[in-house]
Amino acid sequence: MITAFRVPLLLPILAVASITALKYWVLSGSLSRRLFVLWRAIAVEVITVVMHLALTLLEGDLRWIKLVDLNTLLPPAVVTLLLTPAAARWFNR
Repeated sequence: MITAFRVPLLLPILAVASITALKYWVLSGSLSRRLFVLWRAIAVEVITVVMHLALTLLEGDLRWIKLVDLNTLLPPAVVTLLLTPAAARWFNR
């Protein structure tokens, strides 16, 4: 039986659940090559970085090694690739 309700443990779980729901909502209906899908994909990558930084802040662990990992380095690389002219031409068909 649970005797104590731990709010600090619940916050990261709610944050991860909300980011998952938000990503699903942003990417739903993205099976086309229209231009709005490009901006949806960029929004998902930005959301990923922001939520990773927010969860790191909630944990109270702001060491540089925690901030420089795949969750903060890969999304900007993906956004950079999505903003190239070749990607814009592909999504503009």
